[in-house]
Amino acid sequence: MKKGIVELSDLILVNKSDGQLEIPARMAQMEYISALKFVQSRTPNWKADVLRVSSAEKNGIDDAWKNMKQYYSQLISSNNLYQRRGLQQRRWMWKIIEQEIMLRLQSDSKVKTLVQSLENEVTEGVVTSGHAAEVILDAFLRQDVLKGQ
Repeated sequence: MKKGIVELSDLILVNKSDGQLEIPARMAQMEYISALKFVQSRTPNWKADVLRVSSAEKNGIDDAWKNMKQYYSQLISSNNLYQRRGLQQRRWMWKIIEQEIMLRLQSDSKVKTLVQSLENEVTEGVVTSGHAAEVILDAFLRQDVLKGQ
């Protein structure tokens, strides 16, 4: 059981809670319930639930769906859904910027030669990675500024 997954969970479903796996499913449910006691909810006024379901026997699915709808209603009524979406959009914006800068940096023929040279120097310990990054960025940005003039 990974700690980070439990911390991000708003609902945990333990599947295959049927037949010979019903007892292990109950044990897994108890472990998750125990782990959630130490985790603060990301959503105000919401406590993550741990439910057992069986798709083969169609048990627990209605309860799981009901829980999901309650959670969604809580997100809407607290405006939390829109706040999260806004933060998610902002993170995506910066991720796109990072990817685009890297793409442009790696495809720039003039900087590419400098990068290869500095990569070797960093590998050999001649220059630090921080210094090499600074030199590459300065060369790339200076070139970009000159294009704009």
